[in-house]
Amino acid sequence: MELTPKHAMVGAVSAAALTAQTSPELLNLPPVPYAWMTLAAYGAWQARTGWERLAAGRTPRGRRRKNRYQGTASAVELHRRLSARAVRRHGSRTRPMLDVRAAEVTEVGVAIGRVHRWSPRLFGTAEDSYLLVAPPRTGKTGWMAGAVLDAPGAVVATSTRVDLHTHTALTRADRGPVWVLNPDDMGAVPSTLRWSPLVGCHLPGEAMQRAGYLLDATGSGGDGKDAFWSGQAHTLLRLMLHAAALAEGDLRDVYRWVSHPDNPAPLAILAHHPHAATGWADELADLLEAPDGTLGSIARTAAGALAWLSDPALEHAACPPVGEEFDATSFLLDGGTLYLIGADRPHASMAPYVACLTAFLFEHAKRLAARSPGARLDPPLTLALDEAAIICPVPLERWSAEAGGHGVTVLAAVQSIAQLHDRWGEPRAKTIWNNATVKLVFGGFTDAAELEAVSAICGHHDVVAHAPRRLPATGGDREQRPAPVLRTERVLPPERLRLLPPGRALLLHRTTRPAIVCLSPVWDRPDYRPAPPPQAPIGTVPALTPRGPLPALTAASPTALTAASAPAPNEGIAS
Repeated sequence: MELTPKHAMVGAVSAAALTAQTSPELLNLPPVPYAWMTLAAYGAWQARTGWERLAAGRTPRGRRRKNRYQGTASAVELHRRLSARAVRRHGSRTRPMLDVRAAEVTEVGVAIGRVHRWSPRLFGTAEDSYLLVAPPRTGKTGWMAGAVLDAPGAVVATSTRVDLHTHTALTRADRGPVWVLNPDDMGAVPSTLRWSPLVGCHLPGEAMQRAGYLLDATGSGGDGKDAFWSGQAHTLLRLMLHAAALAEGDLRDVYRWVSHPDNPAPLAILAHHPHAATGWADELADLLEAPDGTLGSIARTAAGALAWLSDPALEHAACPPVGEEFDATSFLLDGGTLYLIGADRPHASMAPYVACLTAFLFEHAKRLAARSPGARLDPPLTLALDEAAIICPVPLERWSAEAGGHGVTVLAAVQSIAQLHDRWGEPRAKTIWNNATVKLVFGGFTDAAELEAVSAICGHHDVVAHAPRRLPATGGDREQRPAPVLRTERVLPPERLRLLPPGRALLLHRTTRPAIVCLSPVWDRPDYRPAPPPQAPIGTVPALTPRGPLPALTAASPTALTAASAPAPNEGIAS
C-alpha cells in the first residue's frame, strides 16, 4: 500500500497521543485521555470517508443504486438457500416417506462443497438438475464419485473409464446389487449385465419410445432433409422392433430386417399376429413401396442405430436368453448400482445402447413414481452421467426439466460448452444449460468466448476509486481533495475463471449470486474404499472370446488359426 501524507499525519498524532497518555510530563500536558480522543477523531474521519463512498454510489437523481444483486454470494445468502437446514426443509416434500430431521443430509440432497475449508458444507436438493462443465483432469470425477457414494437409492453411473467403479464399487456393493457393462474389458472389470432393447416392445408405445432413443443417440436428427430421413428411419425401426417382440425374437432379427427391409417376415408378423398394433402392417407396406433409393437411405439410417451389434460383446449383452434379463424393478427398489463403461468410437459407437438402457430405467422409474406416495420415487434414482456427451447422449433438455418431479436426480458432466452444442445442437444445448439449476464450471478453459459468456453471467459490481490528486495551483491555493469516482468491473473476469485451480469451481445456483467453492474429492473421505487393482499379470492381454487364447499357427497346420478362432453364427461372448 502506498503511504500518503494522510497516513503519516495519523501515525504522528497517534504516537503523540499515546505518549501524552502514558507520560504527559514529557510533553508538559495535563493528564487527560488523549488516546481516546485520538481514536474518536480517527473514527469521525473514517465515517466521513464512508459517507463520501456512499454518496458516490448514488444516481444523478439522488437515489441509491441497488447493489444487492452485485458481487458474490454472502454467507447469509448461502446459508438461506444451500445449507443443510435449507435442504432438510425442502426434503420433506421430495422424500415424503423419510423422517428428514433424523436422516443424514446426504439422503435428501447432494453435497456440493465449501466456500472455505472452515465454512459449512453447501448442498443442493434432490430436485435440482446438476451440470458440470470441466476440462479433463480438473477434479470432476472425484466429485461425482462422492455423489455416487452418497446416493440413497439406485444409481446409474456412466463413464469412459473405470474410475467411478474403482472409487465406489466396494461401498455400493454393501447397499445393494452391482451390475457392470464393460464390453471393452477396461480395467479387467467383467461385464455382468444382459438387457435387450426389445423388452416391452410388444406394446406399441414402448416400441416407438425405444426406437426414438436409439436414433436420437446416433445424432441422425436435425432440420430439413435430415429430419425427414430421421422420421422415416424411426418408423421403420419401431415397426421392426414391434414385430420382433411379437415373434419372441431378439435384436439380431431386427438388425437383419432393417438392413434388408424387403424381407417378408416382419410384414407377415404385423399383418397376422393377434396382438399387433392396428395399421402398422399398412405402414410397413407403404414403406416397402418406396423407390429403391429412398428405401435404401431409410434402411441405412435405421441400421446406424444398431451398428453396435457388430461388436460380439455388445451382441452378447443385448441378446440374453429368457430368464437372464436385467430386472429393472428390483434394481430400482433394492438400491442397486449400474456401471456403464465404454470408450468413444468413431463408428459403431455403443452410445445408442447405453442411452437406450438409461432411458429405459428413467421411464421405468417414472412409472414406479406414479404409484408411490407423493408421485415420487423414494429413495430417488441418481443418474451420474460422466462424459454424457460421449457415452450417454440422452435427451437432457427434457430430463433436466421433469426428472426432479419424479424422484430422479440428474448429474451430467461435459468437457466444455462447445461439446454440448456439438452433441445436442445449439437450441437443445441452450435448454440444457438453462434448465440446470446447479452449474459447476471448473477452471482450465482457454476458449475466450466461453470464458466471456460465463463471466458475463456472473455480472458486474460497482467499485469506488479516487481520482488523481490535483497539483496545487499557483497563488497559494490548497491542494484539493480527490473526488470519489464510481466505476463498474466484472465480478469474476475471464482470466479469474481460467485460473481456477483443480478442486475449485464456480457455483451458479438458481437465483443465488455466484460463488467459488472448494470440492472435496472422494479419496479424502473417511469411508473411501477403492477397489483392488486387477490380478492379471502385467503384460498379458485378456481373451476376447470364450475359447481362450488363440493357438499358435504352425507350418504343419496352416488353417489352425481360422478353424479354432472362428465363432459359430450368432455366438456371443460369455460374461
